[in-house]
Amino acid sequence: MRSKNNIGVKSNEELSMRALLLALLFIAMYLFATYTFYLVNTREDSRVLFADKTRTYLIDGSFDANDTLFVGSDWIFVPNVTSDDIEQGYLTFQNYRNIPYASEVTIDERNGWRDLGEEAQWHNTDTAPELRDYPNGIHYDNCAVYLARFKTPLSAPTLNLNIPEINGNAEVYCNGIHIGSLGDSASRSGLSMTSSYKSIAVPVSDKGVSEIMIAVRTDSLIRRAGICSIPAISGSIIDAEYNSASSVWYAFQSTLVILIVIGVVVVSRTFASKWKLLTILMLLTTYTFYLANDRKLINVDSLGRIVVKFVISIALSMLFYGFVSSLFDKSDTEKTPKFFKYDYKIVIGIGLALVFIGWANKELITSLYPSLVSLLFSILVSVACITKIIIYYLNDKNGAVALISSVAYLFCSLDMINGVAGIYDIPLYTVFFAMSVLAIEIYFFLRYVKQFRELNDTTEHLQYLVREKTLHISEINKDLYNTNKRLMENEEARKNVLSNVSHDLRTPITAIRGYAELLRSAGKNMTDDQKNNYLGNIVKRSEQMERIVSDIVELTRMESNAGSEFNFTEISIAELLDELVMMYEGDLNGTEKSISLELPDGDDFLIINADPKKISRVFENLINNAINYTYEQAQIKVKAYRTGEEEHPDSQRIHVIISDNGIGIPKEEINKIFDRFYRAKNSGQNIKGTGLGLSIVKTILDHHDAEISVESSLGSGTTFHIVFKAAS
Repeated sequence: MRSKNNIGVKSNEELSMRALLLALLFIAMYLFATYTFYLVNTREDSRVLFADKTRTYLIDGSFDANDTLFVGSDWIFVPNVTSDDIEQGYLTFQNYRNIPYASEVTIDERNGWRDLGEEAQWHNTDTAPELRDYPNGIHYDNCAVYLARFKTPLSAPTLNLNIPEINGNAEVYCNGIHIGSLGDSASRSGLSMTSSYKSIAVPVSDKGVSEIMIAVRTDSLIRRAGICSIPAISGSIIDAEYNSASSVWYAFQSTLVILIVIGVVVVSRTFASKWKLLTILMLLTTYTFYLANDRKLINVDSLGRIVVKFVISIALSMLFYGFVSSLFDKSDTEKTPKFFKYDYKIVIGIGLALVFIGWANKELITSLYPSLVSLLFSILVSVACITKIIIYYLNDKNGAVALISSVAYLFCSLDMINGVAGIYDIPLYTVFFAMSVLAIEIYFFLRYVKQFRELNDTTEHLQYLVREKTLHISEINKDLYNTNKRLMENEEARKNVLSNVSHDLRTPITAIRGYAELLRSAGKNMTDDQKNNYLGNIVKRSEQMERIVSDIVELTRMESNAGSEFNFTEISIAELLDELVMMYEGDLNGTEKSISLELPDGDDFLIINADPKKISRVFENLINNAINYTYEQAQIKVKAYRTGEEEHPDSQRIHVIISDNGIGIPKEEINKIFDRFYRAKNSGQNIKGTGLGLSIVKTILDHHDAEISVESSLGSGTTFHIVFKAAS
């Protein structure tokens, strides 16, 4: 399948060819692994010398602790008897010939006691089906006993019996004594890395004879019941080696799964969708649970194990199809059929339907349904994935990984259903899983290394280009920044001018209008002194307005760093305050508010170096605030004094305190009152202002190196304390 553009067609063809070659290579590897595995790990009958007359296996003196013998033929099979019959003496090695039994029995690994082999010979009955009606009422499907007699030299090592696959509860007896349990009876609770590989030491009589009886009881619903793996006779050393090998292998499988999970979680940060991560984690979890259930790493009875294996097999197939589909969520190939938007849902629907059919009809569990259906479903899913990849996604970047995974899952599925126990308790599908995962991890590692190198080369080239462009752009940005800064400063200055003018002109304009209205309404009734006084105040207020406008413009230029200058000179704080208080006394005539001034006695005029207009503005703003934010009966007190008279003039300070008994300022707002445009919450709607007065005060005092502090109590009044450096 070619991509949308003609560019890179050759590259896509190469990707497709490489994916096919990799798939063929892995098929060859799986076939070779299968051949090697069965060559090394298959239980084959060792053809131990058997004496027909005495029904005894004869083990010669060459048998030692390093040897293992597999005994799969010439067993005695007695149906419809249990371990209780052995305990009660109903069945012994001396009387089994008196009841129905089969000789020359072959242990069938696929069908258990339902297939005793072609050479099996029944005794004491004409046909096997008649065995279902015995006096004890126990059916052939429920229980049976396997018998075998071994004779070894007295010098031979201790025998160990091992049977990894028994579907049912098995109790083992030797020479009439109970020596251990196998199958479900020997299942351990919890998780065990040694799996089901368990051996039982077999005692030998003083004549070197071991008469073994294995009583198996199982659920009647289990189709593959009884012993399902060729029994092994070995020395303890061999048994320990088998246990160790299986434990190491399952530990390796667990470590491999953990590494995959860690790698997927790290790489998932690059995933556009978390569905891919979730699918992979669910697939690995389900595989791990299948392995633990299949190899008896967890305690489940035989019937439960069959049901769980069936359900997990179906779930594995559904999850695997979802995993393959998730690899192509963002495929760059041509538009694929709309059917692929629903194919995963169809697979899930089929899988759930198969499980529901088995659940609805319990008898199907006892038939070939679980193994046959799970096998066919897994093959169908694998073939569907392979077909989908080859036709539509072979040239995708994930095509090779998906194809290898699909081939691996096909091989794993075939072996999962097989379920034949080997010499070592290591299933072949776990080998396929390990081979595939390691190969895919190496593939992704190499691919990411290559991408990293390409990205590193591209990054270095881009860094070079960026450095060149950055130098040019930085110069342009610098010019733009300076220009923008000037524009912002000018705009801020303009806004400040309007704000300050609006705030500071309101008071004198109001006073002028008040005096003018008084003159117009009561001019004839006024004396000449009153008229002259009002006209004088109007002139003063007009001059104040002119001075306010001039000072606001100058203050705005100062705040915008436009080079405003202060005209510092020696001024008398005492005289300045005296003039201001006299002016405000006239304004307060006719009201219940009063203003007072307290100055030091003598000739101390409280001289400082300052700009008289700016300092006058400070006092005017503070006195205006005191007048505006007091009650109808208010007392505004202005006080000035000197400290440090006996010290050097540089250390002397001039203090000015302006206090009132007004509404006060909330404690939590005192630190904010010098901020531009800030007004206390209790200032009231009837008192107009923009919140610039105290900001202007603070700015002017900062340029005079003067300090200002505030003390206020809500409802009791406010005190402003200003400290100047005295003139030398």
